[in-house]
Amino acid sequence: MRDLSYLRQVRTLLVDATRQVKVGVARGDSLAAIRRSVRLEEHRTAITGDEKWLNVWFKSFVGAIVGQAHTQEVERVRAGPPG
Repeated sequence: MRDLSYLRQVRTLLVDATRQVKVGVARGDSLAAIRRSVRLEEHRTAITGDEKWLNVWFKSFVGAIVGQAHTQEVERVRAGPPG
């Protein structure tokens, strides 16, 4: 059986990032404001440690996550409730 701790850490990161983006969209924040407000340092430390290139990857990965989550949430809000 494989150790799934890394996978769980990344999943928690994604859930937390998405939650923070949803809060920003609900406030009416712009993507730039949301990017500045999302706080994921606890995840960065857990996933990358102090490894230089993993930290570079993390910043890029998180930026992509935030942008995608923002786009999806804005589209969901604009579409209104299902039905």
